[in-house]
Amino acid sequence: MTVVDVKGLGDLIKSVGPTDEQRQTFGRTFLGSLLGQATILVGMVVIYVAAIVLLRKYALDDLREFHAAVGSRAFWSIIAAPLIFILLFSMLPTAWRALRERRLKATVIGGDMQFKPGYFRLHPYGVADRDTFKRLDGADTAILSWLKSTDAPLLYLSGASGVGKSPSGSESAAAAARPRLDGGRD
Repeated sequence: MTVVDVKGLGDLIKSVGPTDEQRQTFGRTFLGSLLGQATILVGMVVIYVAAIVLLRKYALDDLREFHAAVGSRAFWSIIAAPLIFILLFSMLPTAWRALRERRLKATVIGGDMQFKPGYFRLHPYGVADRDTFKRLDGADTAILSWLKSTDAPLLYLSGASGVGKSPSGSESAAAAARPRLDGGRD
């Protein structure tokens, strides 16, 4: 009789198979994501079907009584509802994401010149964007009002790191106020 060393077999499989890093990298690809989602969907459907089969095998009399009590339409609605929810919540988000990506690719790749970026951008604001620049917190307007309303010869602008105090930052509150004070000059 042959004895199989399970621990040694597991180590052999790990040495031949992909590393954890390779598995994670594959999982981030489209194919890996699709296979992962398909596996989860098939697993949920198999568990659901197995539960229905077990109910039919071990609780057939109770199912018949329940069917007689609630009626045929309600009974089959209750039986089918979990399957509908599994399909709906597994497939619908994937379909919406694919539709959104398809629209975005068509807009960007198609060269649609009407496409304008929103608040978050990959490039800094320039002179042409002066009229469209607006901070969400309104700090640019508050600083401009403060600068226009004071007669003090020296002002100190202070705040936490990264909030936009530097006039050299293209998206800072000070940078938004400076051209308006200069009368349109940069």
